[in-house]
Amino acid sequence: MARLKIDHLFEGIFDITAAGYDPKPLPRTYDLMVAATGTNPAKAAMFEDLPANLVPAHALGMRTVLIAHDNEAAHGPKAAPATDAAGLDHVHHVTDDLAAFLSDLNGVLSPGD
Repeated sequence: MARLKIDHLFEGIFDITAAGYDPKPLPRTYDLMVAATGTNPAKAAMFEDLPANLVPAHALGMRTVLIAHDNEAAHGPKAAPATDAAGLDHVHHVTDDLAAFLSDLNGVLSPGD
């Protein structure tokens, strides 16, 4: 995040170590994150490059952002925008430039949002 100059946009990070090594997309991992951070899912967003990992976040009520890229060998074809892609109804936003996406949000959101 520091390399992208977006670390100031985050209050903390909940990683696989904090999840007791339970990987995404196990729903328990998302429940642990919510409990450990006191996050209100209705006011949270999940950023992920694998669409399947956004399913539990969406089910909890989080906004979901798919970070699309051209690594087809690892993740399949680059995702089309969620409104055009079948099977991605759990994805609210798609971006291929996370830093720009977050910068745009930072300019729009007020501290209470």
